[in-house]
Amino acid sequence: MSSRSILVICGLVLLGACSKGEDDDKSDRKSYDFSADSSVSLADGNLELDLDRAALTDNAEDTCDGQPNYVCTAPSVLTGKYFSVGLLIQAGGAGMQSYLLADNWRDLDGTAATYDFDAAAPVVSEGELTCCGGEGDLTGDNVYFSDVAYLFGYLDATFKIPYTSAQLDTVSATMEGEHTVRFVLADDVLEDYVRGDLLYKDIDGTFKWVDQNGNFSATRPSDPITMADDVVDYKNPFSELEDAAIPVLYSALNDSSAGGVNVTSEDDLQEADRTYSFDFDSTDLVVIMEGQDALSEIQTIANLLAELHIQGMKNDELEFGKTGKSTLTVE
Repeated sequence: MSSRSILVICGLVLLGACSKGEDDDKSDRKSYDFSADSSVSLADGNLELDLDRAALTDNAEDTCDGQPNYVCTAPSVLTGKYFSVGLLIQAGGAGMQSYLLADNWRDLDGTAATYDFDAAAPVVSEGELTCCGGEGDLTGDNVYFSDVAYLFGYLDATFKIPYTSAQLDTVSATMEGEHTVRFVLADDVLEDYVRGDLLYKDIDGTFKWVDQNGNFSATRPSDPITMADDVVDYKNPFSELEDAAIPVLYSALNDSSAGGVNVTSEDDLQEADRTYSFDFDSTDLVVIMEGQDALSEIQTIANLLAELHIQGMKNDELEFGKTGKSTLTVE
């Protein structure tokens, strides 16, 4: 396992200091406890490009991180609610975690404050940066942001099923067109919502549950189609966080190396009124748990929902790891 992988595992899950090698000097590590007024925005600068790509149905086999049995597709619209963003700090050989907008991830649930985001039109939300989970040395020469973690309440993604040209001849106009699905990642983030729920935006413009028989309902039915059991019954794999209620979506940061654009320090982190802007790459965010050849079997909305997943979330069949890369700008 690489030292970077160790840092991601230890730092992002808030388990405290984690050494990346036997020769690391731990004597300079300490705990930090401070906050600074900060703002956050989430966006996807490639969303228009993603829209163009989503319309190209014959190149789907090149998506989804090279997985031949799954197809990923890019949303043309991506909005929703989120609770917090966490930044992993590489600090003197240890992984530390800073928090934006909410600082107590262990106890967060769906009733906590949420923030709007629109990937096409960034929404700036004001709050605080809190530092830090774990121990490290923020005064050294090798201090930088390496990865990011997102806590979403729900994601609304508009996308097309990437049928091939031949498959388009076998499906209805409804299935050929755009679909907007709400992926729910926290209980009670809205009334009656349950983690793992999938709601479909109906022709009347409202999000509705769909039951196992394909019936739409404005109220939650007893047998809704949901995401995989590993999302519905989510358990953080680390014992100190096993009661955490909200799944974490991880993303690598571009240029995450000492000397790169993500370099930081204790003084930088304590500076007030900074804005942390995340350009989130959603190119392969929507996962259809079928191979390209089987997409023609998706003939109804119920068929579609039964196969949907989000890249970065654990699944009964496959764990996708991270959600792609994000680019951080701090001003």
